[in-house]
Amino acid sequence: MFSKDAGEKADDSLREDLPDKGGVDQPMVSEGQSQNGLPDIRESQIYLVEEGRPDISYRLLVRALTDGRPGLCVTRVYPEILKQRFDLEKCAILWLSTAGQDEAIRPRDLERLSLLLEQFLKNDRGVVLVDGIEYLITNNDFVTVLRLIQSIRDLVAMNQAIMIISLSPSTLGYQELNLLEREMDSVFRFHLPENTSQQDFHGR
Repeated sequence: MFSKDAGEKADDSLREDLPDKGGVDQPMVSEGQSQNGLPDIRESQIYLVEEGRPDISYRLLVRALTDGRPGLCVTRVYPEILKQRFDLEKCAILWLSTAGQDEAIRPRDLERLSLLLEQFLKNDRGVVLVDGIEYLITNNDFVTVLRLIQSIRDLVAMNQAIMIISLSPSTLGYQELNLLEREMDSVFRFHLPENTSQQDFHGR
């Protein structure tokens, strides 16, 4: 189901200094960068962050929490590990796992996941980070997960919320990645093309 794009390779080591190299071939451009090197994000927007590891995505989440927004993190990482690594004590965490714990949600239970996301977006109007979309796709199928994102996108817009989706782009085929990107308001790319040694930042 998944194929690796031979033209690009995800970078596992992100630098703090991330220069803006401008837009690529998509019609939209990024809103810009703040002084700490992170791209600016705005309410009522859904963002795709393409990166080898979800470091930038979590930094964006922490910054939004610092600004006073309620937060919800959907993740494959065990919550206690996340809380140790990032300042997420005030962030609700949904753990994508079959462990059967209270804070866990089974990856095939997209109906429950959709309901919890809908409740958070309507009641809290905060920021949502989805780290584990690849896991959802492997346990369901791409089209089903895409439909979930399409329905959530409308709720994000209507409730002045923010959604950040972290993705390692090499885990999707070209057509799947293109379909996913089309549902986004902005796409930020933090990974290295093959045979290069400089960090790229591209905004859609």
